[in-house]
Amino acid sequence: MFLKLAVCYILKDNIRYFSGCLPLNYRFDIKANTEILTLTIDLYGVEVPDYIIDSMFSPWKHTMLSQSFDYWGIVIAGTIVERHHGKSKVERIENGLRFTFDFKAILS
Repeated sequence: MFLKLAVCYILKDNIRYFSGCLPLNYRFDIKANTEILTLTIDLYGVEVPDYIIDSMFSPWKHTMLSQSFDYWGIVIAGTIVERHHGKSKVERIENGLRFTFDFKAILS
């Protein structure tokens, strides 16, 4: 349930920020093995300055960079993932962005 909420925050903030680029093109991928579950969300056809990418999942670096890009939802998504023992990152890919969530597998 919390992972679903984190994904919704990612989508919501991207839709708001890139409203001039609609329709947005996403690719979702889930990979799992005995050690790690990885969810990636690729967003194609968008550009974001490096200083924003560098601070997206970091609440301590977050400032109101502009009224048009309030990405607190992305910060909250990262916090949700961390609270559930996962890791979040965002990076530039060819022609877009990639959001990655990694979780250690819990074997019972």
